[in-house]
Amino acid sequence: MEQKEQNLFREAIRIFKQGDREQAHQLLRQVLIENPRYAPAWLWMSEFVETIEQKRDCLQRTLALDPSNEAARKGLHILRLQEASAKPPSPALYHIDHEQRRARRLGEYLIEHNLISHSQLEYALKEQRLTHSSLQGARVPLGDILIRLGMLSSPDKLATALLEQQQDRQGETDGHPPEYLGEYLTQKGIISHEQLGHILAEQIRLRQIGQKMMLGEMLISAGYITPSVLEKTLESQRADMFRRFGFTDDEEEEETTDPE
Repeated sequence: MEQKEQNLFREAIRIFKQGDREQAHQLLRQVLIENPRYAPAWLWMSEFVETIEQKRDCLQRTLALDPSNEAARKGLHILRLQEASAKPPSPALYHIDHEQRRARRLGEYLIEHNLISHSQLEYALKEQRLTHSSLQGARVPLGDILIRLGMLSSPDKLATALLEQQQDRQGETDGHPPEYLGEYLTQKGIISHEQLGHILAEQIRLRQIGQKMMLGEMLISAGYITPSVLEKTLESQRADMFRRFGFTDDEEEEETTDPE
């Protein structure tokens, strides 16, 4: 995360503790516009949004970016208890089951296809938490750790599991636009699942040798999309995401970070 965004986040928390909730809210929104993948900002944003749906979305985004975040996990549990107490038993139970389906993680898919064991997943998750701590918040993808540890040999198999996870997630979005660029492009029919899987596998291979490339750049290089299509898709994706949290059009236009 850039120093500017770190300073904005610290200032937002400082101002909030001093009692200026509105100004803290504005600063947090600016942090997320600059860097939509900063998990602590999504966690704090859950304190400012108004509806339960928005709170849940903030907490789920926090966990998607930082699976070890216990505060977000507890926050979701509290929301579920609140909803269960406010609804008749059957709908409440259905809601909890629905949330559990949405919470499925990559490791479950890999175990389901006999690509790794439960003990290997537990070890890799511990390694991920240690890496997360040593890098001061930077999250290393679980799949990358499994490959580095030799527990998962093929980027293609990892890409296949990621695609399956994505397709399941697309069916459970409650009508909301998808969060990730690859999902957005496949849902709109701009690229196929096979094309996305090919690029994801190549992206994983590159990361293993220390080369990081954005998904959009790789899709353009492969000839699957044009730069203009990528630009329009990113604009639409940003607008959809921030509209859900009451961000203004002016704020959306200031966003410069590619949310891939």
